[in-house]
Amino acid sequence: MAIGGSLRENSASLAALQVAAAECARLGADVTVLDLNTVNFPMFSLAGEKNPPEEIKQYLTLARNADAFIWASPMYNGSMSGAFKNALDWLHPMKEDDPPFLSNKVIGFIATAAGVLGLQVINTMDFAARSLRGIIVPLSVVVTKAPEVYVEGRWLNEEVVKQLRALGQEVFRLAQVTEQARAPRTQTVAAGV
Repeated sequence: MAIGGSLRENSASLAALQVAAAECARLGADVTVLDLNTVNFPMFSLAGEKNPPEEIKQYLTLARNADAFIWASPMYNGSMSGAFKNALDWLHPMKEDDPPFLSNKVIGFIATAAGVLGLQVINTMDFAARSLRGIIVPLSVVVTKAPEVYVEGRWLNEEVVKQLRALGQEVFRLAQVTEQARAPRTQTVAAGV
């Protein structure tokens, strides 16, 4: 499940997310991309989680069924966007799951920034993913100077595209490793032992 983008048209963070997600799909994953500009999530509240709207219920079902995630957010005021944080907050009802939250689920990170910074978004995502008990992919991608790299719907820097594809490959690979680790193991015991 790929979650991200921003509330603007022609979002560089959504475009980056789509590159990484397409790489996962190319490798054989069934990928759902959640463009935050196309959903109408209410602001999360603890009271609201007891009876969430249908759109949130569908989102939680997708999250529960996902083996892996790619998260992408633009940097706003030194952190992830409010829309992205709100989407993460809506994962809170998964605290009652067994195992809770995003346990055993792989998560890769992408941040976009208009300037040369952006690592703060990755750090914030890292804290959130740890809180949600996810398995964090060691490779993250920060797209700096995004308005100069992603222009009018086109990537102008092939190195950035290669990094995004590499992230998709890592998410796919680690999801396979964790799936194998969760698979029941059979043990053959010799007769008489």
